Amino acid sequence: MEFSMILVIVVVVVLLLIITILVNKKASKNTNGGLTPLQYKVLSCICDVAIHSSPPPQNLWSNSNPKLLDMFFARKASDLNVVDAFWRSITNYQSVEKQNELKTALNILGTPTLCYLITDHFTPFQKLSPETQTLVIVGLASSKLLLRRKVYRAFVPLVYKVFFSTLDKKLLNPNWEAINYSVPPIVPESNSQQKRLHIMDQISSDSTLSCDAVVIGSGAGGGVVAALLAKAGHKVLVLEKGQYKQGDDFTWRESESAPLFEGGGLGTSEDLGVNVIAGSAVGGGTAINWSASFRTPDFILEEWRKIAPELFDEEGYNIALDQVCERLGVHTNSYVNKMNGILASGCQKMGYHNANIPRNTRGCEDPESKNAEKLAECGYCSMGCRSGAKQSTMATWLQDACQNRAVIIPNCYAKKVIIEKGKATGVLATVKDPRTLQEHSIKIKSKIVVSSCGALHTPALLMRSGLKNPHIGKNLYLHPVSIVAGWFNEKIEAWKGPIMTKYSSEFVNLDGKNHGVIHETPSSHPSFTASLTSMNSYLFGQGIKEFLLRSDKMSPIIALARDIQGGSITLDANGNPLINYKLGIKDWEHLKVGIESAVKMLAAAGCTEFLYFSGEQKPVIIPEEEVSKTNSKFTAPSVENYLQELRQKKYRTSQDVVCSAHQMGTCRVGTSPSNSAVNQSGKLWEVNNLYVADASTFPTALGINPMITVESVAYRIGLKICEELNDMNTKRYES
Repeated sequence: MEFSMILVIVVVVVLLLIITILVNKKASKNTNGGLTPLQYKVLSCICDVAIHSSPPPQNLWSNSNPKLLDMFFARKASDLNVVDAFWRSITNYQSVEKQNELKTALNILGTPTLCYLITDHFTPFQKLSPETQTLVIVGLASSKLLLRRKVYRAFVPLVYKVFFSTLDKKLLNPNWEAINYSVPPIVPESNSQQKRLHIMDQISSDSTLSCDAVVIGSGAGGGVVAALLAKAGHKVLVLEKGQYKQGDDFTWRESESAPLFEGGGLGTSEDLGVNVIAGSAVGGGTAINWSASFRTPDFILEEWRKIAPELFDEEGYNIALDQVCERLGVHTNSYVNKMNGILASGCQKMGYHNANIPRNTRGCEDPESKNAEKLAECGYCSMGCRSGAKQSTMATWLQDACQNRAVIIPNCYAKKVIIEKGKATGVLATVKDPRTLQEHSIKIKSKIVVSSCGALHTPALLMRSGLKNPHIGKNLYLHPVSIVAGWFNEKIEAWKGPIMTKYSSEFVNLDGKNHGVIHETPSSHPSFTASLTSMNSYLFGQGIKEFLLRSDKMSPIIALARDIQGGSITLDANGNPLINYKLGIKDWEHLKVGIESAVKMLAAAGCTEFLYFSGEQKPVIIPEEEVSKTNSKFTAPSVENYLQELRQKKYRTSQDVVCSAHQMGTCRVGTSPSNSAVNQSGKLWEVNNLYVADASTFPTALGINPMITVESVAYRIGLKICEELNDMNTKRYES
């Protein structure tokens, strides 16, 4: 009987696959803008049911005027042409394989009988009533089947992201006024402290260039290495696959800032369980990060010295740390906005550790500053710093490199390293002319090749280049993050002021092996907030509008885990990196401690309600008589009741919101090819003259914001590369 049932299931699955193939074949004809009429219709229905027109809810509190509220709640997805903007984002930033996966899902949803796989209805999705469509989509979010949760995750967050970021002819989103959010005025170019970099961006034909060293990537690793090599007198080319933007080029509008991010900010793990955020512009992650500048913790260095004793030698590594922190102007005297003040207040009342975050900024320091407008604008530096106050590699190391005649080529994608007779001799790349958008091949001949593409792209580049070391692409750590938000009886405006200036390391060692969580505050702009909170399916429909109306009183806290269980990077059919990562059981237990302590921080600071970002969660309202009663010795009953449920909660992929802004470990350093991808000088074991200098060299997860550690590791590797080049030149001279 059991065998018969299995056979039936197998036959059904095979038939469904055949039907899907036939549907896709049929749908491939008569395409319009990349989507067939059927696909476009289904996607339009998803958008329309997610954002439909209705009167404002009764008893809705808002300080917006009634006319604005009426317009806000009446506004539909079609009013902002969300469906076209949605698919434009997909085609601009997602691979062909990812696009086809979405098209297949749309075909299944729109095909009679086959749609039952996702909806539990034999009637196609576009022919269901709006009420039934709503029930179907909400049901997907909390389904026991991962496939269905992935369908929700693949469509709904981006619909809301687009709705709150699409711009009109005035370059404004019509929803911003109702939710009391606005983009600051443009800062005059004369206010920028930065000089323009030496950019080669007008390559109009296939070309061959020569240099002493080609550095692939311009972020924390590449910027440092380029500066050191150029200062030593070597001819340096820096390749950056992203755009070059600086000063007033940064518009601080979320939709226009998408090109600054890997995959336009749409990156995820393959199972859609983790939102992956990484920089993709000149300056890399340092251009869009939140300025946290922590020195490598001592307990990490103790651990890493056992793995790579020469690289992390106490004296030499501390010199690198000092040099990096001095160049970046790291300090701990930043202005504290309300969001960070809430974290600090909650920690104090709970008896938790809290301290100032070291930051690499100049001009965001004075806690008594009267220039409130300028300080408020610091909240937008996650979309690039206009004034040059943030000491990214664009403002520091790349400036140094260019002063010593280094040249940066943006929009340049390194396809593979040229390897001849066991030596790296250059790079094959493609460069896009920003004027014509035409692509041209470029061959770079060099004595040394340095991959500083980051933990996602360095292993991909090396694998495309034919390297076989089994550690390349393995040991991917993501610093998984969970989010809790609290609401207060005052304006917080979490998007204003320096993003993160306070943190807590109270729970940094939960297992006796220095694995645990830290607490910080995140960047909180409308479309990013809407896309993450939409995973809480109770908000589907008009609920997301009600949520954003109160976002100016919301204060979020993140719990960031030092993950134990790693993932991997593999390649798709076109050589693009795929992120394979599943949150480990122990890491989830640590994140739950982080969520619980974040809830207590917010409750102790006086929040009136709180919400953990997860598909099944709804806000917990704290009764008036319990507000601010939680402290180190007492937990309010409403809070404790929730925490008891949380402690029993199991992690569900594509339901519990998990983010990653730090990726590391995919070309780990070590003492032999049997335990690492690179040696303690950053050189690949398999190939001479090929180095790695970025976060992929980390032996394990770091557990804290990694910029200073990346730059310090790159500093030490950069000095080794200088020695290598000097030796090459000496031998050439002597011969």
